[in-house]
Amino acid sequence: MRACSKDWIVILLAAPVPIVPAAFVALFVAGTGAGFLITHRALTVATRAHADAHGTSPADDARTALAASVSDARTTYARIDAVLRRYLDARFGLDTASLPGPEIERALTCAGVTQPVARLAAHLLERCAQMRTAGALPRPERIEVDVRSAREIIDVTA
Repeated sequence: MRACSKDWIVILLAAPVPIVPAAFVALFVAGTGAGFLITHRALTVATRAHADAHGTSPADDARTALAASVSDARTTYARIDAVLRRYLDARFGLDTASLPGPEIERALTCAGVTQPVARLAAHLLERCAQMRTAGALPRPERIEVDVRSAREIIDVTA
């Protein structure tokens, strides 16, 4: 009986058949390739799904809406807020109308937007909300910076 148990130990400690590691590597390569193909396909489908019937994307619509000039600061901030929220809703499928800044940042991060861009979008939307009730309005240079920030958010996430 003792001799039999030693034979099993020798068999268990022996090197595996060379086909086993090769099959493992081949299976790993095939799985990785399939994962890349599935991800690429999902991104391609998602990009095509964002174009509407006219062939324009939400980013193009948002850029066009931001390009319209408005002389009043309150109107400018209301337009930035509306355009950015509409774009984020269309692009990421979020309902940002009822979300405050920190929740928008969290939702954008969960949707795949990088943390700095999500934070910038949340701060800009909070600033727009503050401008609706603020007594003092910012300088024209600051308004231009905020419009540029909205364009950058759209460009980065498009």
